[in-house]
Amino acid sequence: MSKGFAIMRHKKLKTMQSIHGSSRHSYRAMRTPNADPERISLNKTIIGTAGNVEKDVSERLNQIGGKKRSDNVLCVEYLLTATNKFFHLISQEEKEEWVRENIQWLKDIHGEENVVHALLHEDETTPHIVAYVVPEHAGKLNCKHFLGGQKKCSELVTSHANRNERFGLVRGVKGSLATHQRVRRYYSHVNFRQEILNKLLKKTKDIQPPPEATWKELIPAGRAQINRKLFLKNWKKGVNKSIRELAEVATDAQVRLKDLEEKVESLEHEVLMQQKVIVDLTSERKRKNEEIEYLEGNLSKAYTEIGELEVLTKEKVSELRKLNVSAVAQMLGYTGEIIRKENAIDLVKRVCDFDYEKAISWLNLHFPNAEVINSAVDYVQVQESERLFTPIEKAIKRKVEEQVYALGCDSFRISVVPKDGEGNPYVPGNVTGEEKFYSRKDLINNIPWLLAINNKEDKHIYITPMDKDAYYVLIDDLRISPAELEERGFAPCLVQKTSWNSTQAILKLPITLDRKCVIKFFNEINKEIGDAQMTGLRHPIRMAGFWNKKEKHKKGEDYPIVQIEKASNRFCTKATEEVRRIMDDKNARNEGPKI
Repeated sequence: MSKGFAIMRHKKLKTMQSIHGSSRHSYRAMRTPNADPERISLNKTIIGTAGNVEKDVSERLNQIGGKKRSDNVLCVEYLLTATNKFFHLISQEEKEEWVRENIQWLKDIHGEENVVHALLHEDETTPHIVAYVVPEHAGKLNCKHFLGGQKKCSELVTSHANRNERFGLVRGVKGSLATHQRVRRYYSHVNFRQEILNKLLKKTKDIQPPPEATWKELIPAGRAQINRKLFLKNWKKGVNKSIRELAEVATDAQVRLKDLEEKVESLEHEVLMQQKVIVDLTSERKRKNEEIEYLEGNLSKAYTEIGELEVLTKEKVSELRKLNVSAVAQMLGYTGEIIRKENAIDLVKRVCDFDYEKAISWLNLHFPNAEVINSAVDYVQVQESERLFTPIEKAIKRKVEEQVYALGCDSFRISVVPKDGEGNPYVPGNVTGEEKFYSRKDLINNIPWLLAINNKEDKHIYITPMDKDAYYVLIDDLRISPAELEERGFAPCLVQKTSWNSTQAILKLPITLDRKCVIKFFNEINKEIGDAQMTGLRHPIRMAGFWNKKEKHKKGEDYPIVQIEKASNRFCTKATEEVRRIMDDKNARNEGPKI
C-alpha cells in the first residue's frame, strides 16, 4: 500500500525581476496567506545564500557567459513535495533523507553546479522543497532540453516519481479521467458485494426442509420400507453437502471482498489526499490572484497618473528616456550587462518583457520626478564644432564613446594636468568656483580642443565619472591579468591599458552600499592586486585614445596611447558581495556585547 503521491511542479523565470519576486515569496518578504507566521522559523536554506536567490542565479549566469536572448529562461523554480499523508507516516530522519534524495535528483538531472539555491518550507500545511535551477546544457542556457514540450515534462514527472518509490510514493495517474475511473471501480466493488449476498440468500432458501406431505409423495412405489426417518437421513446428507459448498463460496467471497475493501479504502484515501492537494492549490491560486490584483492595482494607478499615452507630453517621455540607466537597473534589481546605446525605456522593455506603453508606465510610477532628477546636475554648455572631425579625431571619438558606454554615466569632470612638476591641474568646468560637469555629448564635442592640448602642449587628459547612482572602484597598475581577474569572479565594466606595461580595471557598484565599506574594499583590493598607494574613491582615469605624456614612458619619439581592452556596462556582483560582507562584519561588531 502506497504512502501517497510524489508531486513535482515547475515554473520558468525569464527575468531577474521575476526571480526577485519569487525570492521575496520564498523568504516571506511579501504577504503569504497559506503560511503560518509562527512556523516561519522552521524554514531553512539548504543550498545557496539565504535570502538572496538573485545573487546565486547571477553568479552562475556570469560563469556560463555568452550572449543572453530576451526569451531565455534564466532560472527554473521547482516545487518538490508529496501528499500530506506521507509526512504524517514518516519520522524526522526519514524526512531528512527524503529531502537529500530529492535534491540529489535535481543535481543528477541538471548538474550540481546548476542547482544554485534550495530551501525547505515547513510553515505551510504540507512541507515542500523550493529549488532554483539554471537550465544550462552544453555550455549555454537551454531550458527546452529539459522542459521542451509535454513529452519531456511528463518524462521528468515520471523520473521524479521513480526516484521516490523507495519512500513508498507513486506517480499520479496520467490523464484527466483517473478520478472518474476510480469512482466507477468503487461502485462496481459495492455492486459485487451485494451480488454475493444475494447468492448466499438464494442458496439458503434452496436447502430448507420440505413439508411432510411432500416427502411422502417422494417415496417410490414398492419402497414402503423407506420411512420418514430414513428419508430425513438422506436429506441431511444433501444438506451437509450444500452447506460445505456454501461455506466454500462464502470463504472465497470473504477473501475477495476483503481484498476489494482494502483497494477501495486505498482509493478513497488517495482521493482524500488529492482533495487536500486541490485545497492547497486553490489556496495558492487565491494568493496568486491577490498578488495579481495588487500588481494590477499598481499598474492601474500608474496608468491613472499618466492618463492615456497620448496625454503624456513629449517632454515627459523625453525625460523618462534620459533617466540614468544605472539607476533604472538598480530599481529593477538587474545586475546583467546594459546594452550599448540602450536608454531607460529600452532597458525596462528588455528586462521586464514590456511593450512601449507598459515600460513608460513603469518608469513614470517609479521615477515620477524624472525632470527634477535629470536636471539635478548642471552641465557646461559646449557648442558643437563648426568643422567636421578629422579622421584621427573620429577614431578617438569612437574610443571615447566606447569608454563612456562602459562607465554608463551621464556626467563627467574633465581634468587637464600639466607635465610632471609644471603646475597645478586645470578643471575646465570650474571657472567661477561653482563647478559644472560635462554631459556625454559635450564631452565628445570637446575632443578636438582636448586633443590639441594633449598633443601640442603635452598635457595629460583625465575624466572622472560623477555618477550619483554608482560607485567606480579603480584598480590601478593591475598586478594580475584581466583574465585572472575575471576568473576570481570580478567583472569589470572597463579595462584599459594606460601605458606600455600598465593596466587599469574599473568595477561598478550600486550606490545603495555603505560608502565607508566601499572605500575599505577599494583599499583592500588595490593592496592585494593593484597600486597599494592608491587613495580617494572617486579617482580620475585617463581619457581613451589620448597619449600618456609622462616622460618615463617615452620610447624614442613615441608615447603610449590609452587603449581599451574591455568595455561592458555592468555592475560587479562579486565586488558587491564583498562590500556587503564588510558591511555585515561592521554591523556584527556594532551589535556585539557592550563591556
